[in-house]
Amino acid sequence: VSLATFVVVVLSAVGFGCLVTALVLHPSLVPPSPEGASPVKAGPADRCRPVVVGGRFAGGSPLYRPEALVAAETVVENPWVRIESHSVRMRDARRPGAFKTVTGWWWLQVADHINVLPQVAVTTARRILAAPKERLPASLRRLRPTPLAQQVLEHEPHSAADDAVPLFILYRQPKYGITGSDERDTIAVVGGLKNDTEDAAAGLAGTATRELREELGMVARRMVRFGTHRVDGNRGCGTIGTFLALDATIDPQYEPPADGDNGDLEAQVALLVALDDLHGALTRGEIRELKWSHTIAMTLLHFRDGLFAAAS
Repeated sequence: VSLATFVVVVLSAVGFGCLVTALVLHPSLVPPSPEGASPVKAGPADRCRPVVVGGRFAGGSPLYRPEALVAAETVVENPWVRIESHSVRMRDARRPGAFKTVTGWWWLQVADHINVLPQVAVTTARRILAAPKERLPASLRRLRPTPLAQQVLEHEPHSAADDAVPLFILYRQPKYGITGSDERDTIAVVGGLKNDTEDAAAGLAGTATRELREELGMVARRMVRFGTHRVDGNRGCGTIGTFLALDATIDPQYEPPADGDNGDLEAQVALLVALDDLHGALTRGEIRELKWSHTIAMTLLHFRDGLFAAAS
């Protein structure tokens, strides 16, 4: 399921009132409870009956239940997100050694997810561009090299040394959550949600491997893991794992869907880019989503500064 589908469902009419409340109210707006008194109620959200939109939350991670959590109440739930109102016991910064309980602490439980940036060798890129379109995944049938990537592809003589020059596959596509975005101005990285049925032992690396295959029909010689990060330190929003797929190639076992559909609702144009393209897009602000920026910045560190060279 794409992240666009998740956003559309969350903003459906049934759950809209509760969601707006969740985004407007903030723990800083709720006064701390006097010593010995009952916690202050959060207000309108406490009267918001739990709403289930399209099914129960089915994210691929357990619900967040830290030691500081006193109570949790579900406000809105669907297969992609669960919005909860938490009561949280925390240290009182104004009174050393004292604690207070804050209610109405909004928590957004989203399935853990990944970004993965495939790096391809020059010889692989040439094979993709020369292959019969019907044998390629739909997303690669219109693969467009940038001018810098085209220079690399046309370098003579063609030799194994060419493969020392890394190329990468990105998307240009619209995103609902990015104001004014369209195919011309939004550069994106392959990404997706962890399934609740996926092997726990494989972790997010397994999700990255699956998404790479589903979206691009590719497999990687090695996955470099850049880390796992909480998306929002106060509100949750899931955990993201970011990866670089080294020496990605077309999976010889890949069979394109009969209808050519990869299941994504958004229009996508695949781009073949060079390392300098990544640097330019990042510094010019063309990567307009934080997680994509992180994945690309870490890739630049990997290739230019040698970081994460031993990671997998």
